[in-house]
Amino acid sequence: MRMNTYMLPEWMAGRYNKEERLAIIFNNLAGETYLFEEDTADLMELLLEQEYNQAFSAARLADRLGCSEEDLDPFLDELAEQRILVKEIPSLEDLTVLRSKVVEAKKSFLKKSSGTEKLQSVFELVDTEYRDRIEKHSVPSSVSIELTYGCNEMCVHCYNPNSSRENCVVKKVADDELATEDYFSVLDQLADMGVPKVLFTGGDPFVKKDFIRILQYAHKKKFAVDIYTNGQSLYNNPGLYEQVVACFPHTIGLSLYSVDPAVHESVTRVKGSCEKTKAIADRLCADGVGMTIKCPIMRINKDSYKAVYDFAISHNAVPEFEVNITSSIDGVEYAVNNLRLTEDDFRTVLADPMIPLSTEGSRAGRIKDRTPEMQFCGAGVDSFNIKPDGAVSPCIAFSLECGNVKNAPLAAIWKESKELNRVRSLRYKDSDRCGKESYCRYCNRCIGQSYTEKGVPENYSTDNCFIAKIRESLVKER
Repeated sequence: MRMNTYMLPEWMAGRYNKEERLAIIFNNLAGETYLFEEDTADLMELLLEQEYNQAFSAARLADRLGCSEEDLDPFLDELAEQRILVKEIPSLEDLTVLRSKVVEAKKSFLKKSSGTEKLQSVFELVDTEYRDRIEKHSVPSSVSIELTYGCNEMCVHCYNPNSSRENCVVKKVADDELATEDYFSVLDQLADMGVPKVLFTGGDPFVKKDFIRILQYAHKKKFAVDIYTNGQSLYNNPGLYEQVVACFPHTIGLSLYSVDPAVHESVTRVKGSCEKTKAIADRLCADGVGMTIKCPIMRINKDSYKAVYDFAISHNAVPEFEVNITSSIDGVEYAVNNLRLTEDDFRTVLADPMIPLSTEGSRAGRIKDRTPEMQFCGAGVDSFNIKPDGAVSPCIAFSLECGNVKNAPLAAIWKESKELNRVRSLRYKDSDRCGKESYCRYCNRCIGQSYTEKGVPENYSTDNCFIAKIRESLVKER
């Protein structure tokens, strides 16, 4: 009798939560995410223990699960049909064919969907359910890791400390950044905590020395990995691009401020950067890699963001727009004073249904009442951030330092930090104004902005209130 053997392919990632008997599984080749419960989740736990491309027998799995091989085989075959498992290592030619099929499937989906809202929901729906179910067990569902504040562009709106503003180039790679081996330890700890997703960002993560080794280690630990980048390093180093794609990132987020080079480069202040970013988007699309196109809307590019939307959709990517241009983390208000949309511009842009804070169409469902016992957001509740020097903060936009991985284990910081526990305790009733005004139901509340503005996270943010009032007036005028 022939032994049935299978392998876990390199495009798979995921985590198992013992308390919920729940597994989240990422097929990063197909761009699909699944939830498995109870018995099937227990099986996923065993599959995630396997090394990539190493054969294991159905009989061994059946023995560990306490079931018969005959009962297990049909389900394993079904997983193989979905390419969650494979029976032999795919060749480069096989991968090329598989990637082509993924590209065609994404194109077909876009033709049937009604645009960005449905496309976005494909990425978010399963993640949200998993997050909601594990939150009560104090397990973060995602962690952002700022590897460096160094960058190879000089974006005028950058909010990071030591960034380039007002034509003053001061972007530096700090001496106190974590070393490569430190990140291996961080990733080990996050895996032990049960974190399924990590985001690598910066600055630009590819400026970080040995980033590819850090990425490869995260892949080995079976994280679903998102990367935010401008794409310049990937364009300049084709070999690096191939190494990154071989790690099957969950998504790569590219910053594109306009498809018009003159407009884009008035933001980045790097000649040729627009065409390089677009060229990397072409390659990622052709290779079927999950992609988002990130576009903050400012005075500089307010007349060209719609072309960015079209570019994203044509590249099977999720367009992500942001209108809330903020002061920098270190308190510099240049972006707010010189780049943020004027009130008239806001009124025009926020009437556009493709914008996340729009008051029109299905987006208007984001308008909601705030109750006194409601938490402000998920910062420090279901996610957190690690800065380049190892400091832990509730999120990228909320710079409050809550501990440092150089001094304490991450699990201890997550559970015992006085600062994090205070953030988790905050409710709308604790605010001086939030939740008490008519326009509060139109607010996209960010306690990180309040902290930057006032040094107190629970009190209102001038920037948030400004946009909320405009949204309220647009609704009243309809």
